[in-house]
Order: sequence, then structure tokens, then C-alpha cells
Amino acid sequence: MRVSHVAATFFLVGLPFSLYRALNSVSSAGISYGRLHDQHAIIQEVLPSQGEAAAPPPAAKPAATLTADSELPRWLHPDASALMYNQAARMELAPITPRGTTLHFTFGSSVMMDFVKNWLHFVKLAKLHPILVGAADHSLVSFCDAESVPSAAIIPELDVWTYTRRPKPKGAVYEMRSEWKYFRHHNSDFLEMGLVKVAFLWELLSTGFHVLISDLDVVWLNGHWQRWMSWTEGARTNADTNADIDSHVDTASRPTPPVPEAFRIALADILVTTDELDHERDRNGGRPGAGTDLNTGVVYFRATLGSLALVQEWRKAMLRQKDRKDLNENVNDQSLFNQVVRGSPIGDRETQEWIAELNETGRMVARAFEPQPSKVVRMVFRSSRALPPCLPNVECRPVHFTFGTLPMRPFTGGHTWFNQNVQHMEGHERPEFEPVTVHFTFQFGDTGDYPHGKRQRAREAALWAVDPPEYFTEGIFVAIDGPTYEREEMEAVYARFPEWSPQRHMFMDAPQRQAI
Repeated sequence: MRVSHVAATFFLVGLPFSLYRALNSVSSAGISYGRLHDQHAIIQEVLPSQGEAAAPPPAAKPAATLTADSELPRWLHPDASALMYNQAARMELAPITPRGTTLHFTFGSSVMMDFVKNWLHFVKLAKLHPILVGAADHSLVSFCDAESVPSAAIIPELDVWTYTRRPKPKGAVYEMRSEWKYFRHHNSDFLEMGLVKVAFLWELLSTGFHVLISDLDVVWLNGHWQRWMSWTEGARTNADTNADIDSHVDTASRPTPPVPEAFRIALADILVTTDELDHERDRNGGRPGAGTDLNTGVVYFRATLGSLALVQEWRKAMLRQKDRKDLNENVNDQSLFNQVVRGSPIGDRETQEWIAELNETGRMVARAFEPQPSKVVRMVFRSSRALPPCLPNVECRPVHFTFGTLPMRPFTGGHTWFNQNVQHMEGHERPEFEPVTVHFTFQFGDTGDYPHGKRQRAREAALWAVDPPEYFTEGIFVAIDGPTYEREEMEAVYARFPEWSPQRHMFMDAPQRQAI
């Protein structure tokens, strides 16, 4: 007998399997920089021409004509990078100039296929594009090919440990040697998975894309990421949001300033979400306190030398773990990211140095540094050390990277969404508070094979779109009649723990579990 638990309010939204056949891209003016023809080329930031950021995008070449490799831009050719793009990706990306374009990216394997489909469903609803799925195994590549989802895989001859090319093996794409299951809870070699992820980031950033990477267990509620991350990419208006995906809406030509709180972080090299739970403590964007991590569920990498330096240092941190005998699930790509992304808030003296760097690279926006007396502008940090933005066998000048944290109310986690209900907090409809993403963190019930707890919590919140029809028609459904706790119990727990504390949820959950 199968027992199903269904939330009181749930709607079924189907996943159209051809959801990206009609996707159209926007393009931005500029020239790409990075490792294209030579995998050991030194990356250089190029000063944009005057008016480049405000210039309308060049006319896209009709997708129907982009069929032969000879007509593809050089960076999409199979021998130009360590990535193999499928046909859907070539059609999606060929009309685009990488420099100045944000690529919406996720990464995973077929073990998480349900979550891949769910991510794609909500990305389509939010009208995010261009998109790319990084495939870690052949099964996911095959799915993306069959459903015309833009995808890329690491070329099979790349050794992600040394970042050198070896004789081409038999496989069509890079296949990890470890038996990868649900990453966070499996005892397989996490290092290889992290190195593959970093290889994708290195290749895409080197091509010139800004990369907005989100985990597969992230749901995009809308396309309003720009108001926190960019001065140069157009934010969608209500008319744009309601437009059909085939309407060729030109948003890139209408750049909109970010919200005042994001004036400075929208210039930083890296932006990352956190596990912060106290929205008052989070207001100025300080680095989370003890016991609260940066969370790599949503990270924005700007195509800068600073981002490249961070990615290489992150890679080195993984390589340093090789052959350790005490590795466990608590040592992973996110924990190492937290070790690498360290620095101090940019003060007055450092601000002048940062302004000089922004001017030198043509990214300076004077308005970002104007006083905002009625707003709390989020902090920007500068790395403790200067790091080389190149592969270890290449010489280059070390640089500092800048980073900031994304606010917890717009970029929500499992606790802030499901328990604190930030989507209903006062002011939730205002741009600076409107939720943009939900990341299924702080969940129980996951196993080494599958994140069952994440899926069930998403179902209960109507954030899961890929259940088959029989899920709702078969089995026995159980409901509890009457209260599962006394009012006095709730008042005692609420008086003991603040609203942001996970302990409030745990102590309220206990009597309900007992009742069931």
C-alpha cells in the first residue's frame, strides 16, 4: 500500500518536453575574451568602446541558417574549448556575443533527472535565457539532445585533475570514474564532481559569459535577478514578463539600474547566497556569522579576472584534498568555497582602489558610489590575497577578487521560505524584498540515493512540476482531523525561540509527528 501525503493547496503543472525548441536569445554588444584558440592563453580584460553598454544588440543571424560548423562562431567549434555543445545549445548561443551576456547555467547528472526537469520548467516560466545545462554523464546528454535542451559536456579527453588533454577515450563525453549518486550524501569521490563543475565555469567565463549558476534544487520564481546583480542587463517589465516566449522581446537594449541596496554588489566579481536566517542581521550584506555558510546554490560569476582567479583557487582547494583518508560528506565543493572566499569589507581607502580598477576595465558606474541616505547599501568584500587568474602552468599577474552576498529574502532557502514565510512578510511585494528563488535547503528525509525530503517539501509548496498523473490518482490518501498541537504548546515554543530559529520549527514539528 502506498501512502501519499498531499498539501492542502497544490496545483499540478505539467512539463512540456519540447520546452526549449522555441527559445530565443538576446545578445549584447562587445567582444569576447578568454581561452579560445589556445587553451593556455592568458586572459585579459578588454576596455569596452564608448557607449558599448547602451548600444542595441546586433541583429541575430536566423537560427535556421546556423547548421554547419563553418558558420558557427569560433568559440562554439569543437576544438575551441573543453566543452562539447549539443545542437540545441549551438542554436541557442550562436547568435549571441558572449561578452556582456549572462548565461543561466545548472549542472548535474541523470541521477537527478527529476530535478533537471523541474529546474527547466521553472526557468521557462521565469523566461530566463540563454540557458545551458552542464551534463556530467551520457544519460543526461541524451535527454537534453532528445528534448532540444541546450546542453554541454566536458570533452572526454580532458583530464580535470591536471587540466591537460589526454588521448581521446572511447566515450562520447567525459564520464566520471566514481559511482556518483546523490552528491551531498554519497561516499564517492566528490572531488571529481567538483572539478568537473569548476571546469564548466572556467570554460564559460573564459569565453566571456557572465555565469549565473543555480543548483538543480533551486526554483526560479521570476526573472528579476538583474535588480541585484547587474547594471548593464535589462530587467523585464511587466509587459515583457507576460509576453510570449516567441515574441522577440528586446530586453538587453533597456538596461535598468539595480535596486539601491545592490548598487555596489552589482559591480562585484562574485555574488553568492547564504544560509543566513535573520533578515535584520542580513540587511547590510555582511558575511554570515559563525555556523552560517555561504551557499553555492545560487552564485553569479562576472566575466572578470577576479572571477577567474577565484575559480582557479577553488579548483586548487579541491586538488589539495586528493588522497586524504578522512574525507566525508562535510568536505565538499561548498565547504571549500567557504574556505576560499574570504576577505574584508571594502573601506574608504580600498574603495578608491576599487574605483580605479573599475575605471581601468571600463566597468565603472559613478552612480553606484553616490550616497544613499535612506537605504542600507549591501557591503562588498575584497579577497585577502591576490590570486593568479590562470592555470598553474601559465604565468599571469595575481589579482584580488571582490564579492558580496545576496539577500536572504529575495534569494530564499528552505527555512526562510517554508518556515519563516518570507513570501508573506511585510513588504514582500516591494522590489528589494520580492522573492526571486527558492533553494530547498534545511530539509530532512534525503538519502544517499535521492533527495526525497527536498522533493516532498517542494510538492507541498506547489514548487514541483514533474509528478506523473498516477501520483494523484493511485494509492490511499490519509488526512488528520483535528489539531495536532495545543495552543499552549505553540505559545511556549514561540516565546522560547525567535522566528528565524530552526529550533522553533523543530519543537513545533515534534508534537505533530507524535500525533501522526
